[in-house]
Formats: sequence, C-alpha cells, structure tokens
Amino acid sequence: MPDVLRRRHQDGESMRRWVPAVLLIAIGIALAVAGCSGTKDHPAASPSPSAMTDEQLLTIGRQHAQCLRDHGLSDVTEPNVWHGTLKFGGPQYEPDRTTADVAYTSCKSIQDKVPARYLYQNWKPTAADVDAMGRFANCLRQHGFPDWPNPDGDGEFPIRGTNFEMAVKTDAWQEAFSACQKYYDGPLLAVTP
Repeated sequence: MPDVLRRRHQDGESMRRWVPAVLLIAIGIALAVAGCSGTKDHPAASPSPSAMTDEQLLTIGRQHAQCLRDHGLSDVTEPNVWHGTLKFGGPQYEPDRTTADVAYTSCKSIQDKVPARYLYQNWKPTAADVDAMGRFANCLRQHGFPDWPNPDGDGEFPIRGTNFEMAVKTDAWQEAFSACQKYYDGPLLAVTP
C-alpha cells in the first residue's frame, strides 16, 4: 500500500477510535453540569434571558420619561406597568412638533431597550378583559359619569379629544375610579405615537 494511502488509512482509524471517546466525555461533562445545577428539592432556575420584570420595565420607562423632560417635554407623565406591559409616559398637552420630534429621536435608544412584546401598545385584550372594562364603564356611569363610553375592540376607551380627558384629572373622577377599579385598573388611553 503506498505511504499516502497508508497514512490516510491510519488517520481514519485514529479518528474512528477518538471520536466516540470524545463524544462520551462531552456527554459525561454535560450530564455532570446538569446534575450540579439543581437538586430535586431546589431545581436550578433558568429564566429566559429576555424576560423582564415589572420593575425593570418601570425603570426603563422612568429613564425614558426623564430623557423626554431633559429634551424639552416638561409635562411628561409617569410611565406605568400593566399586565406585564410598559406604557411609556408622554406629554399631557400637545407639544410643539419640532421639540417632540427632537425629544423622541434623542430618547429612542432608551425606548428600544424594551422588547416589543412588553409594550402596552402591543397588548391585545381578551374577551374577559373587554368584559371587565365594560363593567368598569358601567360602574363609572353609576358614579357621576353618565356618558362614559364602553371600550372599543382594541381595549381602549374612546375619550381622546373629549371632555373626559380633562375630567379624569378631577377629584370627582378619583372618587368614581376608586369605587370602580375593582373591575378594571388599567390604562384608559393608548400611547400617543
């Protein structure tokens, strides 16, 4: 057998002997590591690396609100977390478009820290959510807000641009909300784009 073929044949034989041994060692190490990571009574936690807590979401929301304020939008509301989603704060009154554009562009990198699935505007209500919101609306009508609308199919109360936008800042609203929040205590409006 020529030398080149003999070496290839011998190298192939070596590989056939070493590959199973290496695989067995790798499997053994993997099993040992898995066995050390937890016990029967206390399994090792393996949180998703992209999972976010309400506190983490709120921290990012507050950073974003402060950034907007630092860039000229002084009346930005505080963010809130609802059903594991973040509703960013926004200006209470219509800002100057140029100021708003600069502020939102400057603060986009903070907003981008929140994965899309954790954004309130991506939340879709279930039938149970819409039912709870309907009971909330009915309760408000019984507590001094007889014209309060039912939620729409997107889980929003159609109050933007109505007198209710200002009414929710009154003491009468706070009393009604306190009486009715047992049905629903989430946001009343979607995030303003």
